[in-house]
Amino acid sequence: MGEGEAYEKISTTAKLVAHIRAFTDIPFAKEIAAASGAEKDFQTLAGQSAEFMTHFAFNWGARYKTTDQIIARYDITQVLEIAAGLPPRGLAMTENPDVLYLATDLPEILEQEKAIAEPILTKLNIHRPNLYYRVQMHSIERVCCKRHRGSITLDGQGCAHATQRVEWPPLLDHRSP
Repeated sequence: MGEGEAYEKISTTAKLVAHIRAFTDIPFAKEIAAASGAEKDFQTLAGQSAEFMTHFAFNWGARYKTTDQIIARYDITQVLEIAAGLPPRGLAMTENPDVLYLATDLPEILEQEKAIAEPILTKLNIHRPNLYYRVQMHSIERVCCKRHRGSITLDGQGCAHATQRVEWPPLLDHRSP
């Protein structure tokens, strides 16, 4: 498999997850799935396993809600989602103006997410100045440094299947040469 093919599969996988989330009560999940054309990619990727895979909706919904509960329990107001895919979390969390949500992913996926989110927000007459989509570390730091220093939650469900809490200085000091 060539490098370009791998990236294409990542985008398709993001749509697969978006489609499965549409079977849950996660805010904005149905709108994102519809706007992204997720069902078509889901059918292509899942094939004959499509019906079986939709049974995972409960698990995906529970995982999503558990992450939200952890963020709420620790009163986290800055979330950096790595390998975000097509997440509804940013649209939902930034309803609170004190929350900063920053999605990172491949440029093509972020462009798609912005193209999906903007019409949803416009249709609902919602403005979210605390919702960001970024790729490069320096632009992430610029956004996050506008806020107070302190804890940030790194949500890496798309790449590491883990959510962890770190302090700002280690995050900002860990730069690639």
